[in-house]
Amino acid sequence: MIGWRNALLRDGEGRAIGTLSSGEDITERKPFESALRHLSGRLLYAQDEKRRKVATELHDGIGTYVSGLSLALRKMRTFLDENNPEHQKVVAECRHLIQAAAGEIRSIFYLLHSPTMRRWACDPRWNGWRAVSPAAEELRSRCSSRRTSAASKLKPN
Repeated sequence: MIGWRNALLRDGEGRAIGTLSSGEDITERKPFESALRHLSGRLLYAQDEKRRKVATELHDGIGTYVSGLSLALRKMRTFLDENNPEHQKVVAECRHLIQAAAGEIRSIFYLLHSPTMRRWACDPRWNGWRAVSPAAEELRSRCSSRRTSAASKLKPN
């Protein structure tokens, strides 16, 4: 197999007067290039899988604790005096912190999801298919809203 390189030759006035071509035997290089592309693909896939695993463990593990805290807070409210402003303030602060923690977990979950999943979720060809997880649905809705807002910027006023 030959890899060709071509250059256009020009005269002093810039007109094309010919070409200079050189060939190089790349027969031995082709299998290595193919193996390198294959290896790169496998590496990206392994990275995607690891990110997905970490994201899922984070979401399922810590998310479960945050949900448990929310349930425990609701149960604790039955023991508190609802007319006491201090009690109301502490419960509101706890509720706010729990919601913030859940939001952070969700954000990290989305950030850790692979570019492959983002491409899948943002691909308009999949709009008729229901995603397998709420996180994928959320990711898809974010992409959909970005496409809608980008399209609205293109429409003439």
